[in-house]
Amino acid sequence: MRTRCEHVIVEGKEAACMFSMAGTQRAEFLGVPPSDKQVRVDGMIFFLFKGPKIIERWELIDILSAAKQLGVRQQLSAIKNAVLEYGEVKANKQLGEKISGLFNKHLSTEQV
Repeated sequence: MRTRCEHVIVEGKEAACMFSMAGTQRAEFLGVPPSDKQVRVDGMIFFLFKGPKIIERWELIDILSAAKQLGVRQQLSAIKNAVLEYGEVKANKQLGEKISGLFNKHLSTEQV
């Protein structure tokens, strides 16, 4: 996996970086088994510093674009797994089950 920071902005106690990651999917990614497909993922990350320490971090990653590069079934699986990893969903079991049910209607009965 190659990671490239394309733009960096630092202002006061905040910093932002627009990045891209590219490589061949040879391991599980978002619950999708290895496909040997080339994938590029873009994103942004923001930091808040207190002195030399990072005290907050926010990330935006284009998971949908990555999922599209893996194929239709893999796309649904990747989106489902990314949504289920979201903090609020992980904390709410009922919501997680509802989201899983919505995706499972469109996926085969195989475990994804």
